[in-house]
Amino acid sequence: MKLILDSSVIAKLFLDESGSQEALEIMDTSYLKELEIIASELIFYEVGNTIWKHLRKDKNDGTEYIKKLFLLNIDYIPLSEKLANDAMKLAHKNDITFYDGVHIALAQEHRSQLVTEDKLLLNKFKMAINLQEAIEEIAKIATFVNSQTENIGARRLYTIMELLLEDVSFSAPELKDQQIPITVDYVRSKLKDVLEDKDLSKYIL
Repeated sequence: MKLILDSSVIAKLFLDESGSQEALEIMDTSYLKELEIIASELIFYEVGNTIWKHLRKDKNDGTEYIKKLFLLNIDYIPLSEKLANDAMKLAHKNDITFYDGVHIALAQEHRSQLVTEDKLLLNKFKMAINLQEAIEEIAKIATFVNSQTENIGARRLYTIMELLLEDVSFSAPELKDQQIPITVDYVRSKLKDVLEDKDLSKYIL
């Protein structure tokens, strides 16, 4: 699974503000082989400028933060002509900044989700999601299974949750102090068999 991070998320790794803990938890999972964190190289300019603004009246010159930014387990993608053109088209069509257009274009190119704290992007683009949307996806799947067999309500949801978290539960000892992001793609991949198997009786408690 791939996740694209924009500057609104990565900047929180260096600033003590709302959402910082969640950003740190995402990076804690970046060392799992199943997860690839991707960002545009424009991140260095955007986050660097954010750090500079934050430290303008501080004795800390910020170079330590920049060093950490380079050391993050993130696959930084250079700005190609194609990516720039796609970003400009998106910016013009959707009335967003070129910077935001790059992040959206990158997510589209990799067919991945964009993790962002930008409410404008969350409202405008389907690939920009948050954890709440993943939870809603779980509920939709549970409802679908209920519609295909005898409706047993909460017990059915419990069964779905067991299937969803089966691998995580089994590997719990090895995943100590790590966080597993539950995204829409994760939910769909783990519950793919439930949706495609016509004999849903095997999933009944």
